[in-house]
Amino acid sequence: MTDRGQRPLDPWALLGALERHRVSYVLVGELAAVVHGGGGIAHQIEISPSLKPENVARLRAALAEVAGRSVVIDGEALADGDCPTVETPAGDVTIVASPVGSRGYDDLRRAATREPIGQGVRPNVASLADLIRLADASNDPALEAQAATLRQVAEIGLELGIEL
Repeated sequence: MTDRGQRPLDPWALLGALERHRVSYVLVGELAAVVHGGGGIAHQIEISPSLKPENVARLRAALAEVAGRSVVIDGEALADGDCPTVETPAGDVTIVASPVGSRGYDDLRRAATREPIGQGVRPNVASLADLIRLADASNDPALEAQAATLRQVAEIGLELGIEL
């Protein structure tokens, strides 16, 4: 367990299961910021999934595989703003259908890119611009600090000729 009382994060096990089950989602949150070079350590995975019933069923199956038990995920509750966290031996996964500052999966997937994170895993990661937008929309001081770091990453990218 980490000092925050959470299980150590194994993103390859969690995201690999989502890929094997062909779950449509966009990675948001701490790990997405890390993937973009925002520094820090991710303590959990946050995803914004498609809420189509067949995708929610695939999401449920993928998380049950990693958790080693059945997992209850209600697509209607997700659409109504429920943000469950599923605890697994590989770490926690928080499901956020519509992160603050977005309209959810369809909004975020337009600029998301598949990023190789090792071990053959390539999650769809929210764009740097979208991560900044989500952080700006929150009232969380930690996310505001993250937005400042992500802006610095974006500035460095612009200096190198890489646009958001």
